[in-house]
Amino acid sequence: MGMSSKLQEEIARLEREALAASGHPLDETTQHKNPGYAQEYFEDYRNNLFGDMTEEHLVQYKRGEGKELLDEEKTPAKMKSIVSSSAMTFNLLGNGEIHAKDGNVFFTPGTYKIEYEKKLLTVRRGNKPAHLDAFLLNGMDAIFCEMKMVEWMRDDPKCQKLAYFEDKYYYFDNADGKDAIAAFKTLRDSLRINMQKYGTDNEYDPHRFEQYDAWQMYRHILGIYNMSSSAARGATAKREKGDVRLLPPLKTARLVNVVFEPPEDAFSDENVRREYHELQKKEHEEFDIFKRCVEESGLAAVFKKDCGFDFSLCLLSAADFMDCFDLGSRADYLQRYRLDKRAR
Repeated sequence: MGMSSKLQEEIARLEREALAASGHPLDETTQHKNPGYAQEYFEDYRNNLFGDMTEEHLVQYKRGEGKELLDEEKTPAKMKSIVSSSAMTFNLLGNGEIHAKDGNVFFTPGTYKIEYEKKLLTVRRGNKPAHLDAFLLNGMDAIFCEMKMVEWMRDDPKCQKLAYFEDKYYYFDNADGKDAIAAFKTLRDSLRINMQKYGTDNEYDPHRFEQYDAWQMYRHILGIYNMSSSAARGATAKREKGDVRLLPPLKTARLVNVVFEPPEDAFSDENVRREYHELQKKEHEEFDIFKRCVEESGLAAVFKKDCGFDFSLCLLSAADFMDCFDLGSRADYLQRYRLDKRAR
């Protein structure tokens, strides 16, 4: 589907206004020196953050696969963009720890330690693990975060590599993993049936949704299982190295899509508002299909049996996600990810 240039320009304009209102303007003193990027990129990524990043988190981002801090030959580092998902992730969560409020309806209250660019092993073929934007840990309660700013509107979902459809590449292709193999196969087959009308012709499996990146979330679910289950840990433990580590014992694991979703009335242009409405509607419809497929696959019971914890899945707007946590002094700055004109 994809977003129009008009919608992209409108979001950039709203972001610039929110940044200026918070005292962090993208202006002639801070914008990228290349005129082609000046309206959406800072020259220094640090101007795109509410404050300094600790050395620990800086190292985590440098080890990530998304080149968030690295300028390429023709494009600036991703974190310099005012619509950067990695910048949104750090700005929402901050340094070190974050506290989930008592009474929030989505997460176990308490203080969570933050790790960015969490690596999870997925299949034996290939050497690249999946990268989660953030991993939050509060005792034995974990939140796994996949953050999207404009990608869910702008980019076509990826197709799945063929290795994910062959059991022999799974870390738990053994007697102990037979229930997990069956559940992941059920999920794959169900997703492909629901994705048929959006197929593409490429070197990967051709099935995908139009809007929601379901296969990325499939890989995250698989990675969480691999790094915690009795069926896979024997194999994945052999590949522990550096920041690729098995998960600690858990009671709950919640995988959450956090999505930048300003209210429709943030957009003054009727055509832009209508386009945004349709994109958001499609994203939520496809997420609901994905969640139903996960629930019907039997994976929750497999996680409970093989990993010992309750697994769940949800999609939240950035605003709803923020409302679950104590944001401290950066609450006003984070209005850039609400765009709802509400005082917090």
